[in-house]
Amino acid sequence: PDAVFVIEGHTDTFGGDEYNFDLSLRRAAAVKNWLIGRLQIKAENIEVIGVGKKRPLVSAGDADQQAINRRVESVVRK
Repeated sequence: PDAVFVIEGHTDTFGGDEYNFDLSLRRAAAVKNWLIGRLQIKAENIEVIGVGKKRPLVSAGDADQQAINRRVESVVRK
């Protein structure tokens, strides 16, 4: 019950910085809402971060090759 969750949303490298930041934030928020709704984790224990396209796992390629960049990463701290 004292765990703190840090949820980071990421996008591929296509599109503008502002659009991708907003999209990554919405991705992370969707996971936060799922954690609250399904696992009944307290909202104040979840931090949401939008990373956008700043930390890609694959820096080049087409949309299919960059699919791995469209992700959410979670860290649980006690």
